[in-house]
Amino acid sequence: ATGDQFICDGETRGRIHRLFGAKAVEMEGAAVAHACYAHGIACGIVRSISDQADGQSTMDYPSFTRLAARHSEQVVENLLGSLVEAE
Repeated sequence: ATGDQFICDGETRGRIHRLFGAKAVEMEGAAVAHACYAHGIACGIVRSISDQADGQSTMDYPSFTRLAARHSEQVVENLLGSLVEAE
């Protein structure tokens, strides 16, 4: 799901899941994708889930950003590799 609010509590998370069947919530991807769609530009969104929106976290933010950056790099490398192989 996507929206214009930061989801930080279990009650809101549960309501979004019940109403929309969403497994995750983010705030920016749909806006970028819609702008690309409106202008006929191909678009792909890669997201990382940082927390469970329950007020608890098993990792501090600097550690998360390092891990997310490594994972994002691997996703992009794999995607580009498969595109090169397909040529």
